[in-house]
Amino acid sequence: TATPTTVAAATCRQDIATASTPSLLISNYSSMEDAYDNDQHGHATYECASILIEEFQQYDKAEPYLWCVLDHCADCDAGEMCPTTIVGLDTTAHCQSAVWNYLGFVSRKKEVPDYVHATTYYRTALDLWPENCGAMAYSMELFLTTGNATAARAMHTAFCDACGPDDLEAAVVAELGSCPTPAPVASDAARGRGPAASTGVLMLL
Repeated sequence: TATPTTVAAATCRQDIATASTPSLLISNYSSMEDAYDNDQHGHATYECASILIEEFQQYDKAEPYLWCVLDHCADCDAGEMCPTTIVGLDTTAHCQSAVWNYLGFVSRKKEVPDYVHATTYYRTALDLWPENCGAMAYSMELFLTTGNATAARAMHTAFCDACGPDDLEAAVVAELGSCPTPAPVASDAARGRGPAASTGVLMLL
């Protein structure tokens, strides 16, 4: 997948990725939901969030950043700048689903994993967009991590019906098997898990 080369991506790598997490936060935040200092560092973008997660694995830093991105998803249906247009998602529901999916991912990958909130965030992502294949795949991984084999098998069935076998991680296949039969091909946006920001489609991990 091509590496994003936009000005925003370059600024993200130069300024946000190299900054310490505390330096990006306001001094009196009440939770991660309102912690990112957008007045000082600019509005958060989905493109930069994906860089922090996919390229730098800065999961703790990405958490407050993603909450700021989520706030801007309402702009999609209002005909304004949509954070996820860069990955081919142009509605508020799809944008919110993509961000909730990433929030679930960073919640289970950060230094002190939070599996309870990760479960809630993945569920929210799928409520908003039931064919979000990335959220289904990541939910399977979470269920296996937490020992919920029944939920993992149910999600495996749903994933295979909607998305097909291509996106399953080796560890999931080892535990649950490959999808048994060819499935209808979902859209590129639904099948992806993270962004290929420069191409307007989602990257398969």
